[in-house]
Amino acid sequence: LNECSSLKSSLLFSGQTILSRLASKPSIDSAYQDSFGETLETMVFYDFNPPYRNHWTYSYFIEKKNPITNLPLDKDMAESILVAKINPIDNTKNIDKNYIDNVKQMGDLAYKRFVLGEFQDISGKLINISCFNYYKSSDLNKRFDKLFITTDYSLTKTRYSDYSVFCYWGTVGDELYLLDMMRFKEIGLEANEKLENFYIKCGKRFGVEKILIENVSSSKLFIQENQKKFPNLVFPVPRITDKYSRLLPYLGLIENGKVFLPSDDVKIDGIDIKEIVQPFLLECESFTHDENHDHDDIVDNLIDALYFNSQRKKYDFSADLISVDW
Repeated sequence: LNECSSLKSSLLFSGQTILSRLASKPSIDSAYQDSFGETLETMVFYDFNPPYRNHWTYSYFIEKKNPITNLPLDKDMAESILVAKINPIDNTKNIDKNYIDNVKQMGDLAYKRFVLGEFQDISGKLINISCFNYYKSSDLNKRFDKLFITTDYSLTKTRYSDYSVFCYWGTVGDELYLLDMMRFKEIGLEANEKLENFYIKCGKRFGVEKILIENVSSSKLFIQENQKKFPNLVFPVPRITDKYSRLLPYLGLIENGKVFLPSDDVKIDGIDIKEIVQPFLLECESFTHDENHDHDDIVDNLIDALYFNSQRKKYDFSADLISVDW
């Protein structure tokens, strides 16, 4: 099972699971026994980059406990689990010569996970909000390399539900500037009208090159509708792992001051800067690896923006900048 840490423990350890596909096949067992004189043993091979210590992979492979019940595995099962560590440091001839240095720049947590192959002890806050920088009005005179909108749609509308959040970003190299943000409690397609208004507002400022929408089953309709409304602008963003795993490679950029928020002297039509900065900082400060926090819609936008900017060389931005004049 490749990258098994991205799977939920319930897929592996409760009732009918994907491991049922490894059920013994009588015809294969019989042929193996005829050839080798012994019964064929079913084996499962897992690989993954170690996440945090209270992840099910640590409980199962290291502590030898059932991740669902938290009870010790029986002796035979526990003794059948063998763990090996294969690190990039042991394989330098077959990896990019800059790989290890690049991971170092991602921060200590990423280095422990991707280079040392260690489970991380995570206590306290993941995102150090004191590392965010602030730009002034005069900084907006610079030429942005890329200009795009990230989105996170809420699927429910209750007092305690998530917000729908749109963010407008500009980049200069690996620096990321938050230029505007819209946060509200309308859901699904009801939010599309607000996205159109936000797009027009951002387009009048500096232009918009891409609109990023999470590419998951629940958002297919949003992607289709917006691809019709904004031809060639919508970019589906993959979200195939948990938020912590998606954030981890970019913590180094935050820690190195590469994310810029608007200072009080920046003027944005129709909004008080505090309406952007305060909820942004609050969400980032309260964000946890196990998602035990109230809201993370802004953090989702931040992760998508960091991801997309890191991939900027792979995507075609050669088309004319879309500026909105109406």
